Amino acid sequence: MASLIFCLSACSSHKITSEQLSSQFRALASCASESELLIEQVQRGKLTDVYAHAFLSYLAHTVLNAVQEVRKAVPSSGLEASLAECRRQGELLLSEIEHLSEAMGRPASLEQAKLRLDSIRASSEKARDNL
Repeated sequence: MASLIFCLSACSSHKITSEQLSSQFRALASCASESELLIEQVQRGKLTDVYAHAFLSYLAHTVLNAVQEVRKAVPSSGLEASLAECRRQGELLLSEIEHLSEAMGRPASLEQAKLRLDSIRASSEKARDNL
């Protein structure tokens, strides 16, 4: 029984290394940039609504997977603050992407979302550089 409990706890979480955190921050920054580019294309009228919503769904799925991975992670020694920041940026990005569908028809909302996404991207890049 004790070995089963150990296996379940070991399988549900893992120690995250600085290299893995760096990769997570890079992925978050990339998804934030892709979201910004999507907004720009929507603002220019270059995308159909169907494509924009499908791409947002893809981004939300990608970010959700990353967020779930870092939620389960246990920080290696000295990475507690970095992991907490990665979780925070991931949650912010996921929330932003989930709300973009509602903002598609409102230019002011899209512009505000683009500014928030830029902040998430910059914060993720800075956190990655600080590892």
